[in-house]
Amino acid sequence: MTREVKLSIRGIGLDTTPGCFVHGGGSALHDNIAAFVNSRREGDLAVSMFPSGARVDFRPWEPHWIQVKIGACKEHRHNLDKLCDLIAKNGGKLTPDIVIRAQQ
Repeated sequence: MTREVKLSIRGIGLDTTPGCFVHGGGSALHDNIAAFVNSRREGDLAVSMFPSGARVDFRPWEPHWIQVKIGACKEHRHNLDKLCDLIAKNGGKLTPDIVIRAQQ
């Protein structure tokens, strides 16, 4: 069974993420994709596809506005753009293969 998560990408901005999705690193302010998901479970599944750099932004007072934040350092900003493009070309679906391709 293929693991995939439907994302609704809001665009690229700045936010604190747990490192860069390409090379890791520590928590810091990074360029990041903010993408809505339908549930906390889907957010957790999306984050599990990344070795680092991704987190679920869940706020109990806004339970229907769940986002996944995927960060990249300045050096890997182009990889973040590539990730957005790959997700769009896949009908808005994130898969582990797309993460790997975007990291290259």
